[in-house]
Amino acid sequence: MTDGVALENDADTEAAPAQLSEYPLEFSGTGGEFFRIWIVNIALSVITLGIYSAWATVRTRRYFYGKTTLDGTPFQFTARAIPILIGRIIAFAIFGFYSYLSTFNPGYAIGFLIFVILPLTPWMIMKSQKFRARYSSWRNIPFRFTGTYGDALVTYVLIPVGMVFTLYIILPLFWKESAKYQFNNLYYGKQQFAFDKDRKGFWSTFWYAVLIFFGFVLLITGLTVLLSSVFKGTQLPETLAGPGVVIFVLLIYLPFFLIAFFVQSRLFNAVLGGVSFGPGQFAANMPTWGWMWLQITNILMLVFTLGIAYPWVKVRTLRYKIRHLSVLANAALLFEAAGDEDDVGAMGAELASDFDFDISLF
Repeated sequence: MTDGVALENDADTEAAPAQLSEYPLEFSGTGGEFFRIWIVNIALSVITLGIYSAWATVRTRRYFYGKTTLDGTPFQFTARAIPILIGRIIAFAIFGFYSYLSTFNPGYAIGFLIFVILPLTPWMIMKSQKFRARYSSWRNIPFRFTGTYGDALVTYVLIPVGMVFTLYIILPLFWKESAKYQFNNLYYGKQQFAFDKDRKGFWSTFWYAVLIFFGFVLLITGLTVLLSSVFKGTQLPETLAGPGVVIFVLLIYLPFFLIAFFVQSRLFNAVLGGVSFGPGQFAANMPTWGWMWLQITNILMLVFTLGIAYPWVKVRTLRYKIRHLSVLANAALLFEAAGDEDDVGAMGAELASDFDFDISLF
């Protein structure tokens, strides 16, 4: 633990500025360790026709929580598998019914989506956040999430609908409101987290991404015109036609991957760097180029190993995030528990998973 970052102090104040101490966040997991858990999870899930997947989820989260430490103390994931399994079965039944309607009566499926799934979405997100917070703990004190359905409705339904009608120009507003919903309603014991409402970086990230996109469009268009003029009236050999198509497809899709990685790194810093709690705050300094290179090499690892490298990809990704995240505080990390919490059902979390609702910004 080292002292190194000073709090800003008013120029007219004579008192010496308080010092923020850095509390290390570390991840000690390895790809080999997680591979053994991962391969057993897959085998047992297949043998049990998916029933073991609930226990696989618990084992996986407990591994990653236990290998992540703050100030030398590991995090804990305390949920049980049976509630997750029950929630997963209910989620599967709802998803199966929606799939049935999509196949045999698309009109009813659209109605089910609009009048059932869409209103259910904020509840799924709210319950998912409550579940994950309630069963996540550090030093035996659990987290809590107090977000409401109404706030989730505005953030994850009304604003996205507005994005459609504004050609996604208000996407940065969604990013910021999502961060506020996630962190302003999060507690550790009795200590509430807070997201800086004046935090910057969202709009600049959006406009940089737009400029990068149009830059790639101009580049690809220019290359296409140039190659068309060079090879005009020329029949390419068959040995070059195949690779040429592959290269062209890569040029088309590569910008979208790079822009996504660019946005992820910027949001990581903008969101987590804007979160504070009682005695301190988070500091995030993820380098954009480093994150982009990590993700590109992750994709290559997965492609060339036919997915076998997934455990190593998962581990190196989390390690990289934690390496560029730290906790700064002007007092010891001592917190008071908020008291016993009621069990939070897993159905919301499983519904969010089965319907691919992920509100993570990075």
